[in-house]
Amino acid sequence: MAELGEAVTALVTGDFVKLNRVVAAPDAATQAGAHEVTWAVIVRLLPGLLPKTGERPRAGLADLLAAGASAAKIAGVRADLPEVAAIAAQKGSSRLVQEARRLHQQMAQ
Repeated sequence: MAELGEAVTALVTGDFVKLNRVVAAPDAATQAGAHEVTWAVIVRLLPGLLPKTGERPRAGLADLLAAGASAAKIAGVRADLPEVAAIAAQKGSSRLVQEARRLHQQMAQ
């Protein structure tokens, strides 16, 4: 899973592939029952794709967080992802912040 996560991160950050084009695959995999594998990939994608301070988030990032929340819920995952917590703690109600909050809450239950 690490290799897949690294490859997708490199493709997206290198602007070879748009993140919003990639997100449909993890969501479909979760719906097909591969929620644990989906989570294993998403958790490796997030650190490299979440925006650093002052950066704009990539299109599709909120969808990736939503897919992560769905996979984590079904798989019963509990984890500590400081990058997600930092976005969840931001003020505002953008979809990115809302999905980060949802994922953060799901992982903390």
